[in-house]
Amino acid sequence: SGVSGALTFATGTTSNGDSGNIAISTGGATGGKGGEINLSVGTSSVGPGGSLTLTGGQTSAASQAGGSVLLTGGQATGTGSSGGGVYLTGGQSSSGAGGSIIIKPGGGSTSGSTYLQTHAGTTQMTISNSGVTVSATITAQSTVYAGGGFYVGTSSNKALISNILRGQYTIDGSTSALSAMTGVDFTIT
Repeated sequence: SGVSGALTFATGTTSNGDSGNIAISTGGATGGKGGEINLSVGTSSVGPGGSLTLTGGQTSAASQAGGSVLLTGGQATGTGSSGGGVYLTGGQSSSGAGGSIIIKPGGGSTSGSTYLQTHAGTTQMTISNSGVTVSATITAQSTVYAGGGFYVGTSSNKALISNILRGQYTIDGSTSALSAMTGVDFTIT
């Protein structure tokens, strides 16, 4: 009955210099698997379930960034082995909607952006206040909806596609309307 006791891990504060670190790790294993670390919140029968929050450190220093939160899959060094994955999964519901996954940048004098990159750090997609920019080839294996149209080309030389008309039209090739490596604009009403 009542509230269960809290458990707090904290390093001491300092007025000059760095404060201490906290390291939580399992031991290495030879001839077996390394131990796991599980962080979980207890179940609730009244009200919403408790949250699990991971937050990087705040800084008041000028021209410095706040602390990062890094989630990295395990490295594989054996022949033919694959590195570990990082999975983000919304909560399952037995009768209502499942939990969503929301990824959003921080606000500031200029809002941050969201990037999807390759392992080499090459940005393939950028999501910002100005829209979504894809810097790689898109392969669509299902229906894609673009409510306001989409641009094809580079940022300085692009064309807006807002409607796609289906049908057939034959252009007379004898009128030299078309030639190799040239483009012609047609107005279809």
